[in-house]
Amino acid sequence: MRNKELVRKVQLMGGSTLTISLPKEWTRKAGINPGDFVYLYVESDNSLRIMPKNVVSLRRRETVINVGKEMSKGALVRELMSRYLTGYKVIVLNFRDGDYKQRKYLKSAISKKLIGVEVLEESSDRMVLQVLVNVEELTVNTIIQRMTYVASGMLSDSLRELKKLDKEVIQDIIDRDDTADKLYLYILRQLNATIKGYLKLKEIGLKSIEETLQYGVVAKSIERVADHAQRIAVNLLELSQLKISLKEDLYRAIYEYGNSINKIFKDSVTAFLTRNRSEAHNIMDTAAESLIGYEKVIINHMMNFELSAKIYFPLRLIIDSLRRIVDYSVDISEATLDLTTELYETT
Repeated sequence: MRNKELVRKVQLMGGSTLTISLPKEWTRKAGINPGDFVYLYVESDNSLRIMPKNVVSLRRRETVINVGKEMSKGALVRELMSRYLTGYKVIVLNFRDGDYKQRKYLKSAISKKLIGVEVLEESSDRMVLQVLVNVEELTVNTIIQRMTYVASGMLSDSLRELKKLDKEVIQDIIDRDDTADKLYLYILRQLNATIKGYLKLKEIGLKSIEETLQYGVVAKSIERVADHAQRIAVNLLELSQLKISLKEDLYRAIYEYGNSINKIFKDSVTAFLTRNRSEAHNIMDTAAESLIGYEKVIINHMMNFELSAKIYFPLRLIIDSLRRIVDYSVDISEATLDLTTELYETT
């Protein structure tokens, strides 16, 4: 009976109590019996969500993954990720063939990509994982702020390395993308669990279910900004292997261009978190135009210095990644407008 529309007549009982009957088929599938309690949640649009007690308790449920040798490493990680994102607290993996390499690869992936997942039990044929993070300590706003800090830090550090091209520092920037990925997957887990009713809106810091979509959009945009900051670092690593030093004028032009973009990115996230509609409009109206001057200067310098192809192409890719960060900042600003439209129309 999923997605089936049901109509019930509101009846008056006892002179003051309004009641409706629950669908028999639904109560049977949900395991509801006379005398049981159900949970009622009032949504922002005044609709009512009715949840059986056993569904509310699903936030503590566990899932099982049976792993055989025929399952590839990629498939194993994807299965784990899907259960993690669904909102399970306990994930049990049964390794039918006791493959040590599978378990080693899985633990490496958990360390790099998942927040708060700990190995509670492990043997040659079984592993038990549990998500131990306290939901209220990592609200969605906190996660968005931390993702922004990581992505912005990666970008600013990459820009500084245009001058020094220190391989160890650049590699550290590349590795920090794992932190952004961890936070992104965790916020998706929170949003999915809330939509499914395993978590309450107030537990993750939201007021309405409609907000989950825009938070997902913004989190994805920030994760993509971190990806492009990593790509910039990868291209810097390629330049460092050439043992070259950029001309001061070219370095300064790219550095100032990147700093301006980093500010636009941070401002777009701040506007989203503070619901600043006018600032979002300002970013969308002026972001691209404000950068035209920088772009012309950079192109002129690159042409004047007659760079070799080995130097030109990594620099060109760096400029392209910076430009994409502007696009994602605009996407974040659009999400701010979408999120605040209803509020704006009622003022």
